[in-house]
Amino acid sequence: TGGFAMAPDGDLVTATSPSSGQFRVLRLAGEDGESRWDTTAPVDFTPSGLALAANGRVLVGGFASIPGSGGFITSHLAEFRADGQPCRTREDFGMNTKLRIASGAGGWSMLGAGPFLAAGNDASVHRYDDDGPCDVDAIFLDGFDT
Repeated sequence: TGGFAMAPDGDLVTATSPSSGQFRVLRLAGEDGESRWDTTAPVDFTPSGLALAANGRVLVGGFASIPGSGGFITSHLAEFRADGQPCRTREDFGMNTKLRIASGAGGWSMLGAGPFLAAGNDASVHRYDDDGPCDVDAIFLDGFDT
């Protein structure tokens, strides 16, 4: 599991990752575990965290290996509408960690870091609105706060 969150109505929202290919986001009914929706992500990365906004949107953070890099990874995000439909994505923040994300009043918080170097590395915290339009090509291109 790449993260999960409980919705106010008792439903469970979770991200699962197969051994290869794109991950899935599911919303399961709290009363009986039946699937309310099951969506395949529009991007291919391993989920490492999931947050659920008050408006029902879902943000999944994760990582993907950088081919030929000797084990380095790059950070990725995917946002989904309250009905499970893919909304926006963002790849390569210049962060090389498994993202940690959380929801709060009207937005998302994201924690990541640059590549680990012997001299140290930089941590980065970003805060974004959770209600931007889904008709843009990439997440955070619509005036989100950073």
